[in-house]
Parts: sequence; structure tokens; C-alpha cells
Amino acid sequence: MKLATAYQRNDRIFLHALSKTTDGVWILSQPVFMIDNINIDKVGELLLEVLESSSENVPHPKSWTNLFDPVLRLAKLKSWSTFVKSAKCVEVEFDGQQVDFIPTKNMGELEGFNPIKEKKIRSSLNNLELQSALISSFSP
Repeated sequence: MKLATAYQRNDRIFLHALSKTTDGVWILSQPVFMIDNINIDKVGELLLEVLESSSENVPHPKSWTNLFDPVLRLAKLKSWSTFVKSAKCVEVEFDGQQVDFIPTKNMGELEGFNPIKEKKIRSSLNNLELQSALISSFSP
């Protein structure tokens, strides 16, 4: 299983891979991308790149601070609390054949995002279908 996260905030989409640590925790991993409306047609391609980068058995972090900094830098923000206030989030799962998009409910800075599994959208690996499924998932 390969995992990624997509956020929508202020007409921009942020994508990043998730990798599983040696202790079994999924954490943000590279690459991290920001896509604006001008480059929206690249969403499918970049999403597949992010998913392919998802891995397992990465070193477990010694510190949990600054793990989200790659996204914050792209958003030109200093804190998770500022980012999360107006963000929408979609969990992305890839089984090697199809991609599942799971919308979430924003629960705020302390609780993060809770998946809405019954609203899951399944997509083939076609770039246009991936783009459409992701955009639809931001508004379940």
C-alpha cells in the first residue's frame, strides 16, 4: 500500500507522500508539491509521483517538530494552526492498480482531519480521472 495526502487551501493543492516508519507510524515524506490553478492539469502526474515515493521502514523520527515544514514553506506560512484553519484534506491510497480518495472533515489544529470513508472515490491511473477524483473529493 502506498499513501499520500492532498490539501486544498486558497486555490492551491499541496501533495506529499506518506512513509511508514520502523515503529509503524505514517509520516510526511518527500516529495512535496504545490499546484496552482494554472498547473492543475499536472495533478494526476504529480500525484502518481508522490504515491510512488511512499515507502516503508523509514527511520522513526527522534523529534516530531518541523515534520510539516516542507508544506508550510510552500504555503509561505509559519504554523500548522494557520494552515489548517482554511484547509481541506483528502487521504490518498494506492494499491498498485487503483487510487482511492478519502475526503476528511477538518476538526481543527488539535484533532486534524477525520476520514469520511463512506465518501471514498475510486479512480483508475488515468491522469484526467485522477485529477477529477481528487478535485471532487475536496467537496464531498
